[in-house]
Amino acid sequence: MESVTLKYSESFIKRAVRSYWWKTIGPIFPVVTSLLAAFVIYQVIDGDRSWFVGVLGATVIIAIAVMAASYFVHLSRSLSRLRRMKDPVAILELEEKKFRVVSDVGASEMQWSLIKEIWRFEHAWLLLFSGGEFMTLPTEGLSEQSREFITERAKANGAKIA
Repeated sequence: MESVTLKYSESFIKRAVRSYWWKTIGPIFPVVTSLLAAFVIYQVIDGDRSWFVGVLGATVIIAIAVMAASYFVHLSRSLSRLRRMKDPVAILELEEKKFRVVSDVGASEMQWSLIKEIWRFEHAWLLLFSGGEFMTLPTEGLSEQSREFITERAKANGAKIA
């Protein structure tokens, strides 16, 4: 068994959530939403008050609300978990069949097969489990050997690596 010390901070959490959010929505959604918003504004300024412009305007507002909500919900949830910790440190214990995370607020043990995908960013790795649920690992605390082990175990259990 290998143990890794993971250190968390508010700035790290914000950066990790921003990376998750951007990879989730991608660049196309905000660009299309912006173009539609510009079109609606142009039509309204031009005097078009048709039902089509109204529906399109409502769609743009909903799209913006969805983008904002998806970011702020994940950020709020993640910062809430961080703030419950007296000491923002966790110990990651890596084993062949499972891994365990222990902090001052509790412990969680999971099989490698629960990981559906790993998103690797420069500052963090996100272990994705299901619909919006993920674990954030600061890369600062992960040795190259630990990174290889996590990647190997996740791949062996069917996870996609991105």
